Amino acid sequence: KMKKNDKAQKRSGPSVQCCGSVHASATIAAKEYGLVKPEDSVLVLGSSLEPVVKVLSYVRSVTWQKEDGSRRVIDDSKELRKKGQVSEVPENTSVVFGDLHNLFALVSLGRFSVVFVDPNSFSGQKLLIYSLSIAETLIGLFPEARALVCCAAILCNHVAVRFVNGPQLVLEGRSKSTESSEVVEEETEKESKVVEASVVSSKPTLSCYVSTRQASELLSLPKVMHKPGRVVGTFGVSQYRDVIPFVCLPNDNVLEIGCQHGMTTLLIAKHCTRGQIFGVDIGKPSIERAVDVQNERRSKKPTKVVDGVTVEGPNEFENAPVIEYSVADGFDIEFLASKFGPKAREGFPGVHVIFVDLGGLSSRHAVLDLVAYTERLWYSFAPTLRTIVVKSMAGLHLASKYRYVGAPTKA
Repeated sequence: KMKKNDKAQKRSGPSVQCCGSVHASATIAAKEYGLVKPEDSVLVLGSSLEPVVKVLSYVRSVTWQKEDGSRRVIDDSKELRKKGQVSEVPENTSVVFGDLHNLFALVSLGRFSVVFVDPNSFSGQKLLIYSLSIAETLIGLFPEARALVCCAAILCNHVAVRFVNGPQLVLEGRSKSTESSEVVEEETEKESKVVEASVVSSKPTLSCYVSTRQASELLSLPKVMHKPGRVVGTFGVSQYRDVIPFVCLPNDNVLEIGCQHGMTTLLIAKHCTRGQIFGVDIGKPSIERAVDVQNERRSKKPTKVVDGVTVEGPNEFENAPVIEYSVADGFDIEFLASKFGPKAREGFPGVHVIFVDLGGLSSRHAVLDLVAYTERLWYSFAPTLRTIVVKSMAGLHLASKYRYVGAPTKA
């Protein structure tokens, strides 16, 4: 099954290289960078990417589509050269005028190995969902392309940097634990301090308050998790549960949205022995069953026979906190924040990690819904929320496909 998933991932279109400026796009287009090969056919979308077109003089052919407000897509490069209007454009370039919003007309232009796009050219606005929808549409239109280069700082910050591949995170964490088993830990709680996220989001800037003990314990997690602001994408129950020890600290407060019968919630509680654990689900029968399962597991003790005598061993959940279950709609984020967010109850700082297992977000085609949902979670549970784990093919797609080039840029 995993092999089928890997093959499906490889067939799902080009990788998306996200950069924050036209200059960065031109750098990626340069021959020295190695992404674009001399034998490639390249499509460039947007008038602002003229520096990219000039750098691509070494490739076989370039199709540069510029916007003129019409609904047509026409090739005027020969006529414009006669008039001297595109004299600075390399000879390998065909200039195409048309409405950039008419994306499906691009298919008639041919097949391309690499596509460059400036999503801001389409609307003049730096909108996350709009830029992401354009990128996803182009992935579907050009499945045979090797790479899609997006000049959009907002995609760098909110997708390429923020989404983390769950299976890769587990591999990194396991290799790190094999190299060194020493974990730095301070026993005394000190005053809280602020750890700034490497993700630069729209105001207010995303940050996370963690205790000194948490800050030291972060060293035990994979390096990518050292700073807050990450969404870990997983697909399937095993991947979803495997990431628990690599995103959670022993004193974390954790909320699972869509806990069903509470099996994953129990594993979280087993790991976060000094925190508070919560599970919510929209189905009342599921919550009732989760409570029963918890009671059964906490009362059950393993037995073994020693010298003909049956001896009871310790319960595996005896050090785990009691999970608080409740019925709630996972999409009603305002209600969840009022119950589990910062200052929701006296003496409770808020949750540090949120696990999400919702049917409406599990599909590969729920990309826009997932991004919108996680953005709402960040701002509803700030400033304590550090990590979100989603069981969603869309989340794994975003984590696997979108990569940032260079340091994240302010959106």
